[in-house]
Amino acid sequence: MKFKKTSFLLLVFLCLSCAGIKSADYDYKPSTFYAEKVVLISIDGLSSEVLLKTFPDLIKVFVENGSYSWKARSVFPSQTVPAHISMISGVVVLSHGFISNWMPFSSKISVPTIFSTAHSYGVFTATVFESHRLDKIFALQKGMDIESAGTQLRLQ
Repeated sequence: MKFKKTSFLLLVFLCLSCAGIKSADYDYKPSTFYAEKVVLISIDGLSSEVLLKTFPDLIKVFVENGSYSWKARSVFPSQTVPAHISMISGVVVLSHGFISNWMPFSSKISVPTIFSTAHSYGVFTATVFESHRLDKIFALQKGMDIESAGTQLRLQ
């Protein structure tokens, strides 16, 4: 039941706030533009093939209105925490030091992230996620203005 509720909430979130994803079936023309808002969506453990087969019409809308990557690959080890820290920091596991999903509560991300960089330029940032592993690590990340784990939203 919890999985169905989480899946439904994720679908609603995707529908309401996604900037876009582009399929390989569409012609892509790179462009430079300024975006007032950026939404980064990561669905842990979900391949692009499953997403395309499950929501083809929705994905087409995202593709036509945003940026995407169908060729993104995970890091090694391909676990939730190392992969997400690499994604938001742009560095490999050996550089950020998170080598597994287990970490002491006092662990901090020691490299700049998209959130800390945006914050240093005065940009408001927020996260919404379900994983309590990420909740602990993101709570310690400076530069996060609002963070939400599940349904609780709190200011920091």
